[in-house]
Amino acid sequence: MTLIRKVLIVGEQPTERYRFATQPALGGQCARRLVQLMDLRDEAHLRELFDVENVFQIVPSAVMWNSGYAREHANALARDSSANFLVLCGPRVQHAFQVEGDCEIVPVPMLTRPTIAACIPHPSGRVRAWKDEATVARARIVLKMARMHAEGRPCICTIHKGAPLERCGC
Repeated sequence: MTLIRKVLIVGEQPTERYRFATQPALGGQCARRLVQLMDLRDEAHLRELFDVENVFQIVPSAVMWNSGYAREHANALARDSSANFLVLCGPRVQHAFQVEGDCEIVPVPMLTRPTIAACIPHPSGRVRAWKDEATVARARIVLKMARMHAEGRPCICTIHKGAPLERCGC
């Protein structure tokens, strides 16, 4: 499957022990939080603007997170996607893509084409970081950049000191 949009949102597949393990990638509470942070109409609007995937779909052990499998799937996602802007949801997803960030835009060095990522906490209801208003405000900013990029509107690159993304090559 080749993903065609310019922005790819990547989450992590919940293990089978959670009742929502069979939901679509970033469904339920996660989707509602992303919709709210990006001022979108609804979940359908989210899926219309963005490709949404999980770091991996089939968990070999089904109960434990495996960073090796996550990295393999991150490589496959990167290979199959034409996205040049990623939204990485949670520290384990960021680790799979070999980046680190706290509600900020960072380059993704593991990819051969110029790609940047908005790193945010995982949008589930279980993550305490969302109780901090400063985290929510910073996440809104980077997700607004992702939305503008998805809609084809110019946005400013924070990595290259305010250059438009199209000009700086990100």
